[in-house]
Amino acid sequence: MATLFVFASSYGGFAALSLSMSRYRQHVWRRAPASGTRFALRGLGSLGLALALWASVAQCRWALGLVWWAAALTVTSLALALAITYQPRRVPFSAALAWLLAGAAAALL
Repeated sequence: MATLFVFASSYGGFAALSLSMSRYRQHVWRRAPASGTRFALRGLGSLGLALALWASVAQCRWALGLVWWAAALTVTSLALALAITYQPRRVPFSAALAWLLAGAAAALL
């Protein structure tokens, strides 16, 4: 379950960080983000990536945990880049699903 948590929280974190940027927010919703929303999404994105780091290090210790975290970041950033490119309207829904999966995986840890 830690693997699911790492992938889901890193995808949700990257999605939140990308939706906090004006360029991608306009790509998805066709409007610029409000400043409060932007800061909240940045915080949520940073929290997601930090939680993914914590879970990967807790699962595999520091030596392999950092490598595992970097691999998870690579895979999820590629998935998000493809989603923003080809299906930008579905990114908020996929991010919400990722956060729900991360919460379910955290409950089972």
